[in-house]
Amino acid sequence: MQEREVQMATLENHIAEYNKAIQRKFYEQNYFSYKWRKSIETVENALVFPQTKQDSSQKLHRNPNAVNIHNGGVYREDGEIVESSLHVASAANKNIPDLIIDKIRYPVEELTGTWVYGGFLKTHIGHLVTESLGRLWAFDDLTEKVQGLIFIHMNGFPKVVHEEEFSLEVLDRAAEKSIKANGYVEEIISFFSRPCPIKVSGRPFKVERLIVPSQLMGLQSASDLIGGHETYRLSVSKHISKNIPLDNDLEPLKLYVSRSKLSVASSSFFMESAFEAALSLEGYTILYPEKIGFTEQMALYARASHVILASGSACHVLALACSRHQHVALLNRHEGTWAGFGRQLRLMGAASVLELEHISGVFSPEDSSSTSTLKLHPARLVHSLDLALIWGLLRKNGFVSSFGMKLDPEEFSNGLELTFQALRLAYPEHGFVYQRRERP
Repeated sequence: MQEREVQMATLENHIAEYNKAIQRKFYEQNYFSYKWRKSIETVENALVFPQTKQDSSQKLHRNPNAVNIHNGGVYREDGEIVESSLHVASAANKNIPDLIIDKIRYPVEELTGTWVYGGFLKTHIGHLVTESLGRLWAFDDLTEKVQGLIFIHMNGFPKVVHEEEFSLEVLDRAAEKSIKANGYVEEIISFFSRPCPIKVSGRPFKVERLIVPSQLMGLQSASDLIGGHETYRLSVSKHISKNIPLDNDLEPLKLYVSRSKLSVASSSFFMESAFEAALSLEGYTILYPEKIGFTEQMALYARASHVILASGSACHVLALACSRHQHVALLNRHEGTWAGFGRQLRLMGAASVLELEHISGVFSPEDSSSTSTLKLHPARLVHSLDLALIWGLLRKNGFVSSFGMKLDPEEFSNGLELTFQALRLAYPEHGFVYQRRERP
């Protein structure tokens, strides 16, 4: 018995060292070139292990600059990590699967037949379309029947602050709600694959036959991965053409994608309603993405010749439908906007992208230390934009034709009071002041 235990321990050490080498190779050598590796691997008796924990430094301190490390991934029958299953994300997020999987604590569900691995499932729409669609291109190449798609749910922070791992109840609840509580998730996944059952791993799955495509799209602005591999882009274009037949009799649209109906905590910019009213007079259709379905959004974006929008998740959705006849004006709505938005739109095919970052003020907490929390991080504060300057640049670049957009003092004053009221409701524990920014 003792000899067998020694053999098992030796085997586990060997597997752990192998898995450590796989991870080191992936992050040190392949990370930025990984998107060029188009591949499909079939793994017999694969084990899909869920995300059961998250890095404690991020969890405890809520530090927006921390590196977030999470486990979860696909293993071969002998416990070795399937390298192509590793999730490629931003530099602030790393997928580090456990070196040795715990089959005792987490009960395994067995799945018969052939399944396709979809990667990690993010239910926030911006992360969903950038991080959870990158393996669906494989459906274009598959001729065999598959039982469905398998995702690993990307959980948030554990409910108990000092708990190192998620409880089974949290895992089960998160997996169940990931599809049911977010209707657009299944719509978007089906749009870019094929109608089939979707299973989300809250607990481990042992899969008779698992098809693991490489990830050809990811949320990483430091490389071209944010624009997707050519195979991914062709797949996206194919599904848009299939699901939204082109009608040449329809006039091209000019679209403004508005955030004005979202809560103040979702960081609409100051006086956006006045800006969209002025664009409406210019013939722009005002789109509120949260009010309509994904397929309808795609149809509008596909028709658009000009699109004006503020930085945010809508940029990622628009990127899916970008085409060589489409001109985009991107308003960076806060200081230090992520550089990947414009880069992604260009790489995904927009004819031109005009990036405008002209901040004129910010609604800041009276206690400046409040911005150290994730909830009131500077990127989440309401900013005002220099709309007069922006309008002039839009006119210069062919987006509008009228000479100027003016706000009278009374309209500005009323806007200030309404914004302060909204901030008091959203953050009753904080006071706010409006701070102007000087034009350079």
